Amino acid sequence: MLSSDLGPEPPTPARRPFGNIRWSSRLHGVVPPRLSAALVLFGVFIPAAMILHVMGSNTPVWITDAVGVTALLRNPPRVWPGLILVVILADSAASTLFGEGLTLGVGGALCDSFDVVVVSVLLHSMGRSGDFFSSLGRISKFAAVCAIVPAFSGVGGAAMLHVILGAPYLGAWENWYLASVFGLLIVTPFLLLWTETGRFSTVSRWHLGEIILLAILVGCAGSIDFGVQALPGLFLSFPFLLLAAFRGGLLGTTSASVTLVVVATWLTMTGHGEIATHAGADVAERILLLQFYFAVVLLSSLPVAVMLEQRKLLSQFKTMSELSRMARHDLLTGLPNRLLFNERLAWMRTDARRQGGHTALLMLDLDKFKPVNDLHGHAAGDRVLVMVADRLRGTVRETDSIARLGGDEFAIVGHVANPAMAQNLAQRVIAALSRPFSYMDLSLQIGCSIGIALDLEGEGDAEILVQQADTALYQAKENGRNGFHFFEPGMDDAVRRRAEMEAELRRAILLNEVAPRYQPIVALSDSRIVGF
Repeated sequence: MLSSDLGPEPPTPARRPFGNIRWSSRLHGVVPPRLSAALVLFGVFIPAAMILHVMGSNTPVWITDAVGVTALLRNPPRVWPGLILVVILADSAASTLFGEGLTLGVGGALCDSFDVVVVSVLLHSMGRSGDFFSSLGRISKFAAVCAIVPAFSGVGGAAMLHVILGAPYLGAWENWYLASVFGLLIVTPFLLLWTETGRFSTVSRWHLGEIILLAILVGCAGSIDFGVQALPGLFLSFPFLLLAAFRGGLLGTTSASVTLVVVATWLTMTGHGEIATHAGADVAERILLLQFYFAVVLLSSLPVAVMLEQRKLLSQFKTMSELSRMARHDLLTGLPNRLLFNERLAWMRTDARRQGGHTALLMLDLDKFKPVNDLHGHAAGDRVLVMVADRLRGTVRETDSIARLGGDEFAIVGHVANPAMAQNLAQRVIAALSRPFSYMDLSLQIGCSIGIALDLEGEGDAEILVQQADTALYQAKENGRNGFHFFEPGMDDAVRRRAEMEAELRRAILLNEVAPRYQPIVALSDSRIVGF
């Protein structure tokens, strides 16, 4: 596993992750540079040696570039020079031992390293490697980079083959270019996705097994396509590729595509099947057909998988947005609930300190609302609450925030320049809620009491401001309801003394410390006690 530079890991899903694999979540710098170099060395040398040993230089897919690009993108740029040198050494060694000798080996490795460096630099400038396949637009950019860069390295490679081996220049360039392009376009997505930070932590055992099964099914379909005579390629594998895209997503698609490429290339280039044994089918024709086949694989699977992933992510985003909205809003009135109210109150206090002015908090409690529920039912009460919310929306300013804190309790928070603005707002609210509410053929009359607290200093805990507004609301109700009252210094002391007295009285009753005394009232006519 190569290191990466992808930032923090995504949260672990509720499903059980795939075992306890930890090496998949290492960031760059965790894997020692020497280990990264060793992984790159074997990752480049072994596949290149196998391809050259089995198929020679005429191969439809050259994967050295894909391994090199993945190695660079999975490591910080400061170690790129060393890794590029390792890629050149491994590529040269494989080409020298199993290819056309030292000169072609070194020259080919230098051309390959050009692809690796330029493609890596361009992709690195696009951002996180996990985002290369997050949309069709980003896939198009990725594909454009992988398709354009090899055209320039192919010029040098074809010239080298033409001078040393006498190969036709145009044919050599075409073979070099297409082999590099399909290696980058097919193998690189597979390697980047499967080496992405935290990838295994988001894949359950069941889903991983499904991906493996889909890759096996696609491989079997490809073996029938290319291993059985008189059967055309492509058609049997195509529905399984789409199945991999629908069921396996990007991981399933890339895995199935690589499996299919390996099977199709092996059977065709080693002389099996209808394509290889057909009269007059030379190596160039086999390669051309395979590369056409690979183009169809890319066009039919990866874009479909990306669109499905986008649809899935969009659905998840909508679900999370709806859950977040429900968690922060009252279901009946649609107003913010206490949670969102606390967040907005904190934000408005901070904004008021920055811009000047004060934060005004108005706590509202509906008057004569309980009889509405008792006499006309909870349906009428709910309807009245909805109409109250609508009237509040039409009364406050656009910059004010309204919330339903529970029951028939509401709150309004906003910026004011002076207490007179808060008073004016309270008067408008009282006037709006004093008008009758129509429900069916009923005319329901309620009102409201308002407690006002001003955050004059802009400091302290927001909870204190809420307590002050509650205290002022209590005083407004004591004053006769359907009015408002500002919080005043010392008002909370009286409330606190009353609460302490109530608590002491309850304690005294429980401990039998209260001794009541009665003065009887006696009727003089017959000495009968008639009262106390």
